[in-house]
Amino acid sequence: CRANRQTGKVHLFSGIAVCMHCGYKLRIHKCHGHHYLQCETKLISTQSCPGAFIPEAELERLVLNELKALNQQLLDQSRVQREISFEASLNAQKERIASEHKGYQEKVDELDFAIRQLYIDKTKELIDAKDFFFMNEGFQEEKAKFEALARACKEQIADLESRIRREGDRQ
Repeated sequence: CRANRQTGKVHLFSGIAVCMHCGYKLRIHKCHGHHYLQCETKLISTQSCPGAFIPEAELERLVLNELKALNQQLLDQSRVQREISFEASLNAQKERIASEHKGYQEKVDELDFAIRQLYIDKTKELIDAKDFFFMNEGFQEEKAKFEALARACKEQIADLESRIRREGDRQ
């Protein structure tokens, strides 16, 4: 990077912009109030390099467009990563709730079995009617509690599946 001898300023593209034909660094020139970047090799030997010549404003526009495209690509990647993370989080919640649902359903099945066994014990006169009604009432209450928990889990799973589908539709 070399500073201008008159102004002492270093140009934005100084030492960065190179000729696409020969790889030589482009130098800034001013003509009719406009700045241009030009390959010095062409001035020395036209056989060595056909030369690069580009207005500074055009190069700035190209660089800005490329930076915008890269920025958009990075933003898109960031958005996709957030969506993937969000969807993974929803799927993890769904799996956790499905596991809870399975546990509640197993309890309901166990209580159903216990209630049937209790009835069999009553019919075999292993327990009296008073004990049967007392124990049956407790088992029925507990079964109703676990059935309500299982229903709530199913509703939560349905809600999560709906949210996952909506996220998938947005993409």
